[in-house]
Amino acid sequence: MLCLFCLMPQLFNNLNDPEAVCVNCTSPLRPASDWQLETIGQRAINRIPKNLDINFYTAWPQSTAYTGHTLDVSPNGLRFISDHRLEKGQYIKISSNSLDAIALITYCQQDDETHRWIVGVSFQTLRFRRSQGAFFSAKA
Repeated sequence: MLCLFCLMPQLFNNLNDPEAVCVNCTSPLRPASDWQLETIGQRAINRIPKNLDINFYTAWPQSTAYTGHTLDVSPNGLRFISDHRLEKGQYIKISSNSLDAIALITYCQQDDETHRWIVGVSFQTLRFRRSQGAFFSAKA
């Protein structure tokens, strides 16, 4: 199998492992459709903030990620705003504090007021990041 984003052949055989990632670009390998069929995927999506800062990549390797901010998140994809124009049909790698994904651009339209780009994507692969917090934290 090939990574959908960087096209590197993968030796990883267990795509059911939710932590499976590409050996080259660290993109998730588990198909997003697996999460969409599981209730755990819906629960994980429900816990993701709707206003999420994301980094995204259009090629690999790419020295600096582009940035965006989500407008909404669903089990099938997300919508975000960015200063960077993208092409419909293009694959991107998305990274955030809550999830990592390879996504397919479904639309990209310029906002008349802000002149920024509103981008819609559908998840092709998906990995939820484990929450690494506690109820509180303290510094000495």
